[in-house]
Amino acid sequence: RHSRALRGAEALADSTLRISTDMDAESRTTQTLFGLGLVLGGIALFLLSLVITRYTFIGIRRYVQMNRSLLKGS
Repeated sequence: RHSRALRGAEALADSTLRISTDMDAESRTTQTLFGLGLVLGGIALFLLSLVITRYTFIGIRRYVQMNRSLLKGS
């Protein structure tokens, strides 16, 4: 007794599989622009994170200096 899934698997195994890599020009252009946008967006986020990190460290340093001066009482 064959199950429905097994019959489907056998039918798929018996059939030939065709993979087409042909793309029309519009979709290739769209994918290229989308990929380029993702790369540029990633670079922009990276640069933004560097700036934010720099200001975070500046803020931490000022916070420590302020607390140190308050503890010294000067």
